[in-house]
Amino acid sequence: MTYLRIGARLLALAAWLVVCVTGFYAWPSPRWRGRWPRRFFAGALRIIGVRLSSTGTPASAPRLLLPNHLSWLDILVLGAATGTVFVARDSLAAQPQLRWLCGLNRTVFIARDERLRVAGQVGQMREALAANPVLTVFPEGGTGDGELRPFLSSLLAAVEPSPPRLAIQPIWIDYGSEARDIAWFGSERGHTNVLRILARSRPLAARVHLLAQLTEAECASRKTIAAAARARIVAAIDGTSRQA
Repeated sequence: MTYLRIGARLLALAAWLVVCVTGFYAWPSPRWRGRWPRRFFAGALRIIGVRLSSTGTPASAPRLLLPNHLSWLDILVLGAATGTVFVARDSLAAQPQLRWLCGLNRTVFIARDERLRVAGQVGQMREALAANPVLTVFPEGGTGDGELRPFLSSLLAAVEPSPPRLAIQPIWIDYGSEARDIAWFGSERGHTNVLRILARSRPLAARVHLLAQLTEAECASRKTIAAAARARIVAAIDGTSRQA
C-alpha cells in the first residue's frame, strides 16, 4: 500500500503540474499567469495530504515574509497561503528542470555563501522587492529539525535600511506534533524525505500564523530585524504551548 500511495501521488502531482503549466502559458496576461503557481501549490498540498489553514492578518504590500523553515513543504504551504515569491540558494538553479519550475514563480536565486558577492545579492533582493508584492526569505538559512534556530542577519542586508513602505512580517509555519517527523535535516537525502512524506497515510495539518509586522524601531538594522522576527515566532510558539 505504501508504494501504491507514493506512485498514485506522484502521478497526480505530475498531472496537476501539466494542467497548471498549460494554464500558465495559455494566459497572455502576466497578472493572470501569476495566479497559476499559487493554484499549483494549493493543489499539490491536497494531493500530498496536507490540510492548510492560516491565522492572522496579512500586512499591506509590499511585504517581506520571514518564516521558520524545516521542510520543502514550507514552499508549498507559504506559496498557497500567501502567493509569495521566494529567495533561494543558487545551488537549486544548477538543475535545469528545477530552475525552470522555480522560474515560473519568479524565484530569486542568490549565492549565499560567497561573501564577495554581497553587493550583488542586495541588488537582486531589492529588485525583487520592487517587482513583487510579497517576497519570502528563510532567515535560518536552511531547514532544521523542528527547533527554531538563530536567524542570520546577513540574509537581511537588502532591507538595511528598510525600503519605504515595506512591511516586514514574521511567519510561524506550524505542523503541530508532526513537525519533527516531516522535518528534513541531518544526513537525510532530499529524495528520501520526499518519498517519506508522500508515503504518509494520515493527513498533515499545516497552519500559517501571520504575526504582527515589525515596528519602525525593530527595523532599525538587519540585526534588530532578525532578533525581533525570531522573538515574534518564539512568543507565538510559547503561547500555543501554554494553551495546549
